[in-house]
Amino acid sequence: MELAQIGSIVMPMSKEPVHIYKDSAELLKSLEEWKHRLYLDSWIICAGKHDKEDYPDENGHIEFDVSSQTAKLTLLDPWVDDRIEKHYQEEVLVHELLHLKIGFLKPPENMEGTFFDVMQHRLVYQMAHSLIMAKYNLTPEWFRNDERCR
Repeated sequence: MELAQIGSIVMPMSKEPVHIYKDSAELLKSLEEWKHRLYLDSWIICAGKHDKEDYPDENGHIEFDVSSQTAKLTLLDPWVDDRIEKHYQEEVLVHELLHLKIGFLKPPENMEGTFFDVMQHRLVYQMAHSLIMAKYNLTPEWFRNDERCR
């Protein structure tokens, strides 16, 4: 197996993103890699899992404080992959970390704020896809899960 070095982190090279992290050690190693890739090395980020009851509509969740550069990131456990597109935990990890880069302004709780929040999430979603595609040399078509459309 090929190895890649990102800063001081040595990771096995894979052909596709991590679908489900097998344990917390694998999640934390991936977190460190993506912190480095996204220039978030100065942040203290705890990572773990959450139940569907904690955040019913979220496969990933992040709470953070920009001034202290601290965050708590969680991924849904057990993982539910019921979307039309392929949905991998590594992609969700990247998505949540991107909120630390561009999602720190809280929109007002009105129609304009809702629109802003939806558009910002769409942007973060597309950026996470792009970063995953760049790392694994994938195309947008790779994310299609055509079996779900039948």
